[in-house]
Amino acid sequence: MHKINKLFCKRLIKACLMLGFMLVIGSAAAHPLHLSITNISIEDNQGTIVIKVFADDFNEVIQHNAAHNSLVDTAFGAMLVNYVTHHFKLWHGKKQVTLNYMAHHKADLSYYITFSFKWHPKYSQMSIENALFANWFFDQKNIVIVSYGSIEKGLEFTANKTQALVDFFEH
Repeated sequence: MHKINKLFCKRLIKACLMLGFMLVIGSAAAHPLHLSITNISIEDNQGTIVIKVFADDFNEVIQHNAAHNSLVDTAFGAMLVNYVTHHFKLWHGKKQVTLNYMAHHKADLSYYITFSFKWHPKYSQMSIENALFANWFFDQKNIVIVSYGSIEKGLEFTANKTQALVDFFEH
C-alpha cells in the first residue's frame, strides 16, 4: 500500500509539473515578445521620434488603468500620447525636451506614434528615459536607435535600465 501511494504521489507531481510547464509555454506562445522600437532622428535643430509599440500591450495597460481611473481620457489618441509622454522623455543638458505630438496610426499589430522636437546643435549629449511598459512586463525590451547626422547609436532599455546618456561625439 505504501508503494502505491508513493508511486501515485510521484505521478501527481510529474503531472502538475507538466501542466505548469505547458501553461508557461502556452502563455509565451500567445505573446512571446514584449518590445517597443523607437527611432530618433536629428537634423540640424529639428528632431523626429517614431515609437512603435504592440497594440495588445498598450490595450492591456489602458484597460487596467481604466479600471483604476488613471490615464482615462475620452479620446484614444490622447490616452496613447499621455502614456507615451509620461514614460518616454528626452533631455539636452539639464533641460527636458518638449515632445510635440504629430500623429499616430495603427498598422498590422502595432501603434506608431510620431513626435517632433527642437534640438540645439550645441549639445553633444542626449539623456533618454524609456520606461514604456517597464512596470508591466518582466521581459519588456525597449530598443532606441538615435541618428544625428551621420552618427547612429543603438540602445536597449529594460525594467532595470530605463535611462541612458548618448554622447554623439564619443569614440
